[in-house]
Amino acid sequence: MRIEEIIKIIGLILSGIITTLIPCIVAIAKSVKAYKEAKTKEEKTKATNDMLTTLNVLVVDAETTYKDVNALLKQQGKTAGTVKKDVVMTKLQAFALENKYLFDAEFWSSKIDEVVELTRKVNAKQ
Repeated sequence: MRIEEIIKIIGLILSGIITTLIPCIVAIAKSVKAYKEAKTKEEKTKATNDMLTTLNVLVVDAETTYKDVNALLKQQGKTAGTVKKDVVMTKLQAFALENKYLFDAEFWSSKIDEVVELTRKVNAKQ
């Protein structure tokens, strides 16, 4: 065999390998990216659920702790709502930091408002 034929055969083999490897590498990269996104999404969902459970506990604790203060303030036409919300936000943020969760203050502030509004509707005097 001549050297030109050997080089031609090696070239054909290498081109076949390259054309096979490129789609495989792309497919592997896509799979790894999808896995990382799914894992991140799963972690976010777990963190959110954990935070929601904690939020509910903290709201109940705040209602219990500030029940007497709220009664006194209601006599003056005021409420302890802002104080209770600040306490819940602070404790929830501490919980997030402790568990290395991201904390979006606007999101959790609106969630507190939703929980409080729901409890008002459920506990409304009829």
